[in-house]
Amino acid sequence: MEVWLCGTDSRSGADLYFEIHGIKVPYQNVVRKFEPEVYNNKAGLTVSNTISGMLIYAWQHGYKNITLLGAPMIVGEYPQQRGAVVQIVNYLNENGLNVVWEDINMAAKKNAEKKAEGTGTVETAVNNPKTSGPKIKVKITSFLCGEWGSFEPGVYEIDARLALQFVNSDYAVKVDE
Repeated sequence: MEVWLCGTDSRSGADLYFEIHGIKVPYQNVVRKFEPEVYNNKAGLTVSNTISGMLIYAWQHGYKNITLLGAPMIVGEYPQQRGAVVQIVNYLNENGLNVVWEDINMAAKKNAEKKAEGTGTVETAVNNPKTSGPKIKVKITSFLCGEWGSFEPGVYEIDARLALQFVNSDYAVKVDE
């Protein structure tokens, strides 16, 4: 088994690091750019980030069993890029590889467990001191659970910072008043 990490990961000891953005990293075994074949792959799959490139790189280098860990892709620019990774994972699985995306399974399971336990409520989320700043109205599009409470899908007026985090993660849309 090999372990590959993104070059900005602070853990040492990986077999390969991938850093294609030009960021200086302290490792020697770094893939700094993908071959043109990764971007122009025979399946026409989109390489929109390092993780999608790593998956195609592994496929083109003959790897058959791949487990993707530490990549839930739910913050920053990653929600917009997640679709490409989903497409690649599905394509590879349909074409004889065994690709397991642990974070997607773990996130769904954790949300289901928290929902079953009934931890957190809309009231605890709205009144949580960690989320007590200015409020904006958002429409939550899927069940969310965390230290700030939990939300069923619906429209809520919540802390702007928390709301924007949800919006940026594709779990909510801002409601214009």
